[in-house]
Amino acid sequence: MEAALRRHAGKLADIRRHALSVALLSWDSPAGGNFRTYLSERCTELSGTISLLESAAQDLGDYGHLVREAEALHREVGL
Repeated sequence: MEAALRRHAGKLADIRRHALSVALLSWDSPAGGNFRTYLSERCTELSGTISLLESAAQDLGDYGHLVREAEALHREVGL
């Protein structure tokens, strides 16, 4: 699950990078400017989603580590 979260975060980061490259193009028309604004807003939202996915992956990894430690201690005491 941790790897899947990181993989999804990476895919979204790729999408954000491509959208940013389009948003940085020079747009001469009002519609182009509106589209550029739209892409910039979506990129900001993607950044937040990416951060949340990475944080969830980290938390899940930490939790897994703690569970493995608890299981090892459990075996050591013979329970």
